[in-house]
Amino acid sequence: MNCPECNVVMKKSTAPDVTVDECPQCKGIWFDKCELDRAKDEVDPDLRWMDFDLWKKEGEFRVTTPPKTCPRCLHTDLRALHYAEGDVTIHYCPRCEGIWIHAGDFYKILVALNKEAEEKSAADYVRASLKEASELITTPANFISEWRDLKAVMRLLKYRFFVENPKVRNLLIGLNKTLPL
Repeated sequence: MNCPECNVVMKKSTAPDVTVDECPQCKGIWFDKCELDRAKDEVDPDLRWMDFDLWKKEGEFRVTTPPKTCPRCLHTDLRALHYAEGDVTIHYCPRCEGIWIHAGDFYKILVALNKEAEEKSAADYVRASLKEASELITTPANFISEWRDLKAVMRLLKYRFFVENPKVRNLLIGLNKTLPL
């Protein structure tokens, strides 16, 4: 498979448990369908419950069709999604749903997702926990994955709750000192 940017043969690379194709020249990365989400989950398990949905924030990106062809399909033009936040451009194949990103953009995506997670309130985390619990029940085929997602969002809910309610945190710390378990 050739790089859509440089037309150089890409090499297989592991990021960490996901095998992707990387250009040895420009260091761009090709993710087959769902590999970007899997790589994100491996690199930052706290973000695993956050699905990387390209189309989620419709007003925050613009779509163009650059002169790039999908390295997997070979005849399909890639769509470029330009995100102002994070200064990231994601090239997406509408046919095979693969994703091409430039060197360094994977890190920018993780930073943007972390920022989004930090901006959520405890109420947002409660809603996300309920959604993940529902998915745990409704998609039994992915039970382990959904369980991990629920654990991650519940852990972040705990942190956010104590950040928003320092008196409760201090009360619990005081109780633990008085009545150690």
